[in-house]
Amino acid sequence: MACTYEDFADWLGQADPQAPRERVRAVSAIGLGALLASRLTRDVLGVGSSGVSDEVLVATWTQMMARALDGLGTA
Repeated sequence: MACTYEDFADWLGQADPQAPRERVRAVSAIGLGALLASRLTRDVLGVGSSGVSDEVLVATWTQMMARALDGLGTA
């Protein structure tokens, strides 16, 4: 799983190669963590974001990640 986060951080870092690596890793951890947790809690525990379709969840997540990428170089 650590490889997944690191690979995602590598991919995100391409948006701003000058961005601090720690910040890119944080965005990766938060982004993947949120996406995975939203569906793991639903599928494994049977609780979670009831009433939110996969389409809306992914569209919202994508918008949030785009905003995070825009601010990668800032603290």
